[in-house]
Amino acid sequence: MANTILLINILFCVTTIPLNYFINLPFYSFAVLLFTIFLYSFFYYISRFKGKSEIVINITIIYTFIILTPVMWFTNNGLEGGFQYYIFLFGAFTLAVAEGKKLFFFLLLLFIVSVSLIIIGYIHPEYVTKYPTKQDQFADMLTSFILVFVGVLFLMYYFTNQFHKYNKKLNESNFELEKVNIQLSDRIKEREILLHEVHHRVKNNLQMVSGLLRLQYNTIKDKDLRNTLQISQERIDAISGVHELLYKSDNLKFIDIKEYTVNLVKNIEISSFTDKKNITINLHSEHSIIIIDKLISYGLILNELLSNSIKHAFNKDGGLITVEGQVSDDIYSVRVKDNGKGLPNDFDPDKLNSLGYKLINGLCEQLNSELKIKDLKQGSEIGFKFKIS
Repeated sequence: MANTILLINILFCVTTIPLNYFINLPFYSFAVLLFTIFLYSFFYYISRFKGKSEIVINITIIYTFIILTPVMWFTNNGLEGGFQYYIFLFGAFTLAVAEGKKLFFFLLLLFIVSVSLIIIGYIHPEYVTKYPTKQDQFADMLTSFILVFVGVLFLMYYFTNQFHKYNKKLNESNFELEKVNIQLSDRIKEREILLHEVHHRVKNNLQMVSGLLRLQYNTIKDKDLRNTLQISQERIDAISGVHELLYKSDNLKFIDIKEYTVNLVKNIEISSFTDKKNITINLHSEHSIIIIDKLISYGLILNELLSNSIKHAFNKDGGLITVEGQVSDDIYSVRVKDNGKGLPNDFDPDKLNSLGYKLINGLCEQLNSELKIKDLKQGSEIGFKFKIS
């Protein structure tokens, strides 16, 4: 754009020289125009072949406003001459090549120069060179108006052309971006399918291991060993339940904790034969979305607490276990209560050394939580809470 503006300015100067000659303007106006043609030509060379277009256009605008405009103003009959139209064109050219703070500065400079010329011409009319005749004045104003009008038409054509080119490039960019988005969307869908398949296979493998433990459990008569196999199976089922929900869910990062807890409790009821032991588990859980890592830790802790209650809290008559889950201010609070025998008189959590209790403590540390154990008048209550996000 800078090169085009320079060529247009050179063309205007060249066409102005014969016009000034015919209307008998002072010689120094010709000298300024010739110097300007030479200067603009030099600027064009620097801009075109040296790549200094930004510096060149800034110098050109300043020269045009401070030197060329005053000279041509006073030698072309001032406010009554044709050069006033050129000031409008200079402003249009400035809008075309400048931007930001520079644009504001150049327009302010043009305004100050224009107002100053009008004031000086009014105070000192002798500084203004009058046209010899009315015909010369009319010819100059008409010619200047035509040249400026052509310049404005060119700018309109140029900007329209640039606008169409910009729209074409924008449409091409949008088309390429849409293609990339489609490719990315396809890749994301492929990865989601693969992740679903991974969770499905992990779930199947864990269920296979759980099934093998169940088969082994049915062939062993030793009570302690059967108990160990059952605990291991329930832990595996607690982890398997997470992968099963992930396989069925559209969201591969978050899971509804209530849905998971319902499935976990059902599996524990089945594996622990709670119906035969007259043990009932009541669940009251609120819906909340939780990330996978915390859900696995939560599930293993709840599995251990329910398993312990089922095995140690009741006599042969059975009883009731209540699981409560509540959400408040991004904190999920869990309470497991039973109406069984309660805690032993010599119960001391610091002296517990079982694998299950060590597992619970380790998982609580992962959740930045700790167990709260209460001995009730009838039964006991164990709770913990953690941040779900």
